[in-house]
Amino acid sequence: MTKENCIKLIEKAFKEVRFPGNRKLLHPDSCNDDSDILPFYSQAKWKNIPDNLLEKGYASLSFFGAEAYQFFLPAFMIWVLKNYEKSDSFTINSVINSLNPIVRNKLDAFRISKFAALNLGQKQSIAEFLAFLEKDIRGSVDGTGVNQALLNHWKQYLDCSGPSDFLRLGPPFQ
Repeated sequence: MTKENCIKLIEKAFKEVRFPGNRKLLHPDSCNDDSDILPFYSQAKWKNIPDNLLEKGYASLSFFGAEAYQFFLPAFMIWVLKNYEKSDSFTINSVINSLNPIVRNKLDAFRISKFAALNLGQKQSIAEFLAFLEKDIRGSVDGTGVNQALLNHWKQYLDCSGPSDFLRLGPPFQ
């Protein structure tokens, strides 16, 4: 899969996701600390989020609730795909780490809870994103983190028929 096809796959999978509203941005277990997500309030379209906000807002992934994570994740993944070869931004590793449900050798319920709003097509696009990074790792991407995220959760969503079928037929029913 090419980088461009991976971006198209993400865009298609998350095309219909709507802004969940400011009240649903903060994860309920985040102790009401929304300082890291303040710049993301009222971002009506994930495709229009400025690159500098995504780069500076890498910590926000830790504080988003499930619907906010679903809404903002595609913007972060596309940013990673467009920038991983030339950037040493922590945003890259933050996105990868947010996709790994295992922390200190234990399943992390907090991280898993963020995946609750994702449909099957979105999960498949995340798996393809990680598989692409695993095959095309450069110095700024944590290859171990990518591999762990795939093995710990996302590999099960890699479609045997391949991403081209997903792009042609659209995401499966939820």
